[in-house]
Amino acid sequence: MEQLPRPVLAYLLSIAALGLGITVFCLTRYPIGGDLMTWLLLIGFIVLATLSDRYGLAFARGTNVHVDTIAFFAGLLIFSPAQVLIIATLGRVLGGIRRGRRLTERLFNLGQTQLYVGVSALALNAFTTTPWQPAGLASWLGLLAAALAMYLLNTGIVAGIVGLHTHVRIASVWLDSMSPALLEHSVMFSIGLMTALIVEDYPWGLLLVALPAIAVFITLDRTLRTEAQQKQLADQNAGLAAHLSQQAEQLRSAYTHADETLRSRDKMLKDVFGELQTPLAAIATQTDKLRRGTAAAADPEARVLTDGILRNASQLTRLVDGFLALQALDQRQLQVEEVTLEGLLRDCLESFAQRSDAAQVDIYGECAEDLPRLRADRKRLEQMLGNLVDNALKFSPRGAEVLVKAERSEARTVQISVADHGVGIPESELAHIFSQFSRADLPAVRRIGGQGLGLAIAKRIAELHGGEITIESEEGIGTTVFVTLPVAPDV
Repeated sequence: MEQLPRPVLAYLLSIAALGLGITVFCLTRYPIGGDLMTWLLLIGFIVLATLSDRYGLAFARGTNVHVDTIAFFAGLLIFSPAQVLIIATLGRVLGGIRRGRRLTERLFNLGQTQLYVGVSALALNAFTTTPWQPAGLASWLGLLAAALAMYLLNTGIVAGIVGLHTHVRIASVWLDSMSPALLEHSVMFSIGLMTALIVEDYPWGLLLVALPAIAVFITLDRTLRTEAQQKQLADQNAGLAAHLSQQAEQLRSAYTHADETLRSRDKMLKDVFGELQTPLAAIATQTDKLRRGTAAAADPEARVLTDGILRNASQLTRLVDGFLALQALDQRQLQVEEVTLEGLLRDCLESFAQRSDAAQVDIYGECAEDLPRLRADRKRLEQMLGNLVDNALKFSPRGAEVLVKAERSEARTVQISVADHGVGIPESELAHIFSQFSRADLPAVRRIGGQGLGLAIAKRIAELHGGEITIESEEGIGTTVFVTLPVAPDV
């Protein structure tokens, strides 16, 4: 209740109070009792009103002519105002059980029904007796007054809520909700009225013919959903659908353009770096020959210069190779085969044996027994593990140790770790250490050099195999990189 604006809440409660007041008045003013047939008929009307409210029964498919409203109007012709209000009250109360409505909504629905049924019953009772008898102009005027009261109150009360919610004049909302068919139904009712006055010998037969038209007349557009409003909503939906379709087309066009741009960029980079490989190899070869020549050997300065050229050429070559490796990984092409971790670690340690001896760093391997096989691209795993071991050796001081370990981590995964006791990585830089060209900002790292692509390539390879890579490091203590990979599905 707190979510409703105060004017709306006050309006709802006032309708509920008016409905309760007119019900109490009719119950104390008019008789309730009757014979057995009257009570059985009363119970039947209550059941009809309850079921139609509970399940939203309509008089015809696609219309807002609800059966309970027709039952209320028919009850006006048969029962006293007190009895028809009992039907309306019990029908709304029993029909609203277990429907998840809020208390304010239940009170309003009950008060609205009591109000328009009560006023209609009093209007009819002012002109004729109950049950209604088509006896002359007065009785037909009473029927017309009851019909108009039921229709106007039924729609007008709901128009009040809409007006308060939208801050629009209630009269404007109510007039806009009038159905275009209101005029023709009014004409139908008038013709039925005049015919009944002329042909007095067959009043009940005419009533049976006129009653459906009267029922439709009093229940038209009960929930303010007129054909004009439905058409407006349909136009809005069509406009929204067209707008969304246009946006989707723009997104598709933008995606296609971006994809073509990326493909063009990748092709250009591949061509550029491919063209760089040949001259870099020639520079390295020719510089090495010059370095080994007698002139360079006799001139220390020339030897320093040739060593610098070789070192820079080597760095450029590794940079080109790294870019080409990343581009190849972006194509997501893997040559999958069964791989044993024991063989992978053994080959890796053998390939780095000479390098570790030259760096005076001891490298060890530990592989748990009976490790499951992997379904992986062996060449890519060798590249990944090689990058990790290369970093460990590169940043480890002389006399340090590097440990490469493989073990089972969970039921369907294995873990490879590479641990060193090198310079470590500051905690502030761990978050982006796997980004391309990311290198720790330490003097030792700047002195050693590198392109910052090794960990980025390792991360990409792990992800392509459905695994993940993490890192733990402490500056001045060392670094451990963990790679978790899934085992072969049939293991």
